[in-house]
Amino acid sequence: MPSPTDPVETRNGRQQKKRAAWGQRQDAIAVMNQLAARFGLTPVDDGRVRATGQGDLFDEILKTLDGAD
Repeated sequence: MPSPTDPVETRNGRQQKKRAAWGQRQDAIAVMNQLAARFGLTPVDDGRVRATGQGDLFDEILKTLDGAD
């Protein structure tokens, strides 16, 4: 992968400047991560979904009311 910065000679001396392609790459990765999080496609969400099923809410309410665990 190419370097994210290029040395450039400016009036203040030699400085590291970010390349435009690097900025676009970083923006694309940020958008991809935001969309993945929004739609629940992150590895953490996948683990949460697989850990327990949705279950039956009505049965859970009855168990709670009956005091059964």
